[in-house]
Amino acid sequence: AVDEQGRAWAWGYGAHGALGLGDRSDRLSPTLVDALSAHSIVAASAGFTHTAFVTSTGALLTCGLGLRGRLGLGSEVSEMRPRVVEGLPAIAAV
Repeated sequence: AVDEQGRAWAWGYGAHGALGLGDRSDRLSPTLVDALSAHSIVAASAGFTHTAFVTSTGALLTCGLGLRGRLGLGSEVSEMRPRVVEGLPAIAAV
């Protein structure tokens, strides 16, 4: 979820780092995604094993299971915290 201040919140199944909270733990209630504190988030989309965030400047950040390149980071490495996807034009939505 994204609040009016541009902060991202995550909860639920945390396997593979999908929540972007720096670990693989599940969260039973909304938890602030501190790794995004330097960004103003305008959109977020969550899948079963990964999550994508869009910033107010159009950057796309992803985290979670990297299998088959699903994070767009050029590898199959899973990421516990959101990382910027390089090489994209400004993104408006995910």
